[in-house]
This record gives sequence, structure tokens and C-alpha cells, in this order.
Amino acid sequence: MTPAIRTIVFDIGNVVVRWDPDWIIRQTFGDGPDHDGLRAGVFSRDIWLPLNLGQISVEEAKVSYVQSGLMQNADADRLFDVVLESMSPLPGSVELMHEALGAGYRILALSDNVHEFVAHYKAHHSWWPLFEGAVISAEIGEVKPNPGIYQHLLSTWSLHPAETLFMDDVAANVAGAHAMGMHAFQFTTADDARTRFARDYGITLG
Repeated sequence: MTPAIRTIVFDIGNVVVRWDPDWIIRQTFGDGPDHDGLRAGVFSRDIWLPLNLGQISVEEAKVSYVQSGLMQNADADRLFDVVLESMSPLPGSVELMHEALGAGYRILALSDNVHEFVAHYKAHHSWWPLFEGAVISAEIGEVKPNPGIYQHLLSTWSLHPAETLFMDDVAANVAGAHAMGMHAFQFTTADDARTRFARDYGITLG
């Protein structure tokens, strides 16, 4: 018999809160012809990845953007203001968290994320304390879909993979969880997640 799901693990960006790089670039720089180049430069492996890995701070990232010639100081400041402004809760996701808790499931977070963004969630969003705990890339120096970040989740919270369900908006991250023996699916909306919970995993939320 397949073990019952006991723990539901949420990604944060595009699962709990909005994450829209195109909107961020438009709001920061306008609708100019360099949109694609700016997006590639801002969310590059040279700067954004070290930020997600906790190797640099937001302030250091701003300096790197300016030194690279990608933007001016005022643009760099505005970029991160817009990022924080953009991350509003997605429709139904916080309610989904409450329902999962009310039905007796543990809920945890697993996210590629930045120290300063997590501090913002903790200070300004009432949904953060709903998580029993969180594994954040910047805090452990690992990003999805590297096996180490899933193993850190499982070992830190004493989870059995077959009793753990993970939701992420990125297919590669879902595949990474599957490779560790976890249940996982690609999140689109809270309503779709509820349907999948009941249909595929026997999870009934009140």
C-alpha cells in the first residue's frame, strides 16, 4: 500500500506569491526595445544565481549591476523595490495553506530565494508563520533542482519521501523532487492543486 501523504511542501515564487520577471523588467525600465536583454542581464547566472545562493547580498548585487553597465544606481534601487512590490499572494494559495493545516498536514517551504526577500516575507506577510519551517537556497548554498537541497529538506525535517508532496511551478524542480522519491507536481493554480490533491493523492481539504 502506498504511504499516505503527511507533509505538503510549497515552493514560494509562483506558488504562494507572484513571480513575474517580465513585469518586473517593464515596471523598472519601461517597455523599451532592450526588454529581453535587460531580463537576461538582471536574472543572469552571473549575478542572480549568486544572490539565490547567498553568496552576495542585494546591495552587492546592485553594485554588480551598475559596474556591469546594465543600469544606473537609481535603476538598481528601483529594481529591488519593484521585486518586493510584485510579490503579492496568488489567488487562493494562502487559503490552500490554511486548509492543509486545518486538515492535519504539516506544511513546509522549499524555495530558491534571497536573504532579504525572506526577511521581507517574515516582516510583512501574515502567511509566513503558517510554515512549520523552510529550506531557503540562500541559507544553505544549494538551488533546485540539485539533489542536495531536497536532501537537506528531507533530513532537516525528518521526512519520508513517499509521505511528502512538493509543488513547484518549474518542471525541472518537480523532476528533481521525483528523483529523490518524493511526490511532486507542477503548480498552476490553487484550484488545480486542490483537484490534484483529491484525485491523485487522496488528500481532502475541508
